[in-house]
Amino acid sequence: MENTHVGHGWIEGGPLYGAQTTLYLASCWAEALKDASYMAKNLGYEKEAKYYHKEFQRVTGIINRDFWNSKKKFFYYGKLADGSFNPEKTVLPAVSLYFNLIDKEKVFPMLNEYGENSFSSNWGVRILRESSPLFNPRGYHDGSVWPLFTGWAALAEYSHGQYTQGFSHIMNNLLVYKHWAKGYIEEVLNGEIYKPSGVCDHQCWSETMVLQPALEGMLGLKADAMENRLSLSPRLPFNWNSIKVEHIRVGYHTLSFTLRRDKGKTTYYFFHTGSKSLKVDFSPQFPSGSVINGIFLDGKPVKNSVISNRQAKSVNLNFDIKDKATIVIYHYGGIGVLPNILHPVPGSRAGGFRIVSSKLDGKSYTVVVQGKPGSKEILKIYSPVEQVKSVVNAEMLHYKNNIYSVQVPFPKSSNKYLVRKIKFLLR
Repeated sequence: MENTHVGHGWIEGGPLYGAQTTLYLASCWAEALKDASYMAKNLGYEKEAKYYHKEFQRVTGIINRDFWNSKKKFFYYGKLADGSFNPEKTVLPAVSLYFNLIDKEKVFPMLNEYGENSFSSNWGVRILRESSPLFNPRGYHDGSVWPLFTGWAALAEYSHGQYTQGFSHIMNNLLVYKHWAKGYIEEVLNGEIYKPSGVCDHQCWSETMVLQPALEGMLGLKADAMENRLSLSPRLPFNWNSIKVEHIRVGYHTLSFTLRRDKGKTTYYFFHTGSKSLKVDFSPQFPSGSVINGIFLDGKPVKNSVISNRQAKSVNLNFDIKDKATIVIYHYGGIGVLPNILHPVPGSRAGGFRIVSSKLDGKSYTVVVQGKPGSKEILKIYSPVEQVKSVVNAEMLHYKNNIYSVQVPFPKSSNKYLVRKIKFLLR
């Protein structure tokens, strides 16, 4: 689909304007084809369903082949009328990532950049990097922070296992309500100084980008009323010991649940109303390296699978619920970085402590962080057992309430930001 046939697309003006086909629009078209195939199939239009699915595969193939900039490890912004591509790095590929259209090997180079200071301010994500020659912190489409873009980034991060960064970006959006039009979230914020950019102080799409990443991302909710099924994948900060979620609607079903975390076990209590049973695909996340010792549904062992992903270990099981159900998961150990939540004050400047990535490799847990030269920052690591022998490139402060606190020093430098690898050596 070409922008010239349907309008200007997302970018209404400014230095990014003018693509024949933007990646953003092509990705929305691919997702529309996928959803059209789903709807046609459920309505009994098998021929149309197969056609839409084939077109979805074709468009997705074009996106991954033609729009990928292998040199920069990033997707092009858009294709121009002469067949060339605009190579500017933007936040718009986050939509493609959220829709899960992107080949696996292309995902994390982009997600890591979204988590760094170049894209992320202390109050959200810019449309393009602050290091770009196009960057204008006041520009509507060339440097400002939109909570909408921040929400897209959070959804992309949750879709691909970057839960720590996703939660931090949710909080970027949420905390805006404390300033200016209190209780509301601005449409656009300056990309360099924490202040509104003077567009709209009560913007629905900004406010929904607190809710949607929390529901689809953090809770991992995906309802399918046609199949009488709910997918639920809680990806909570590891130090949360309780949560209550009520009134999840799936067609004529309503599901609520509570979580309680105790030493060595986590319990989920489910409550359901509906004329028949609801199918639940349940995939709670635990810290990387956790040992799962047993899973019980209403007191009986239940068939399950355990998968390790980028930042966590996923326990996967399926069950039907009529009235209520209790799932108890016994576990031991594990380790995971906790989100860094920034609290900017109006008038403050961008640039802060960022958690870029984390990975457990055997007895070594590595967290890549970014910060300002000459600063000292606190990094917090959740570990339900005392297991760290030593830490490299940081100073151990203490272990309290299952959390290691370490101080990360950034040496003086002429660079605007520095990246450090903090390595935790485990017993």
